[in-house]
Amino acid sequence: MKNIKVLTVLLIILFVSSVGCSEEKEGPNKTYYESGKLKTESIYKNGEKEGFFKTYYESGELQSETNFKNGKEEGLFKLYYKSGELRSETNLKNGFPDGPVKNYNENGELIKEN
Repeated sequence: MKNIKVLTVLLIILFVSSVGCSEEKEGPNKTYYESGKLKTESIYKNGEKEGFFKTYYESGELQSETNFKNGKEEGLFKLYYKSGELRSETNLKNGFPDGPVKNYNENGELIKEN
């Protein structure tokens, strides 16, 4: 059940990260909550995300981080609790999970891996 929640959050983040990609963007990009606080930061190359991508809770804590290669998520994806503790991590290849998903409790202890 927790893996379904983690994958749901991952898919939501993927959706949010793809919003507005029809514009030809280049270089660093940041989006903000209505409150003015930082929501996302990324880098674009030739209109596609390239390099790091981070999302933040409205309270300012890091929510997730991943990397993009040729517009698709590639490498380690990490999701965090508001406390800053790692919630889950998995490797991504071409935007899809590639390998085990590791889930942690708020104390940082591994609680499930599959």
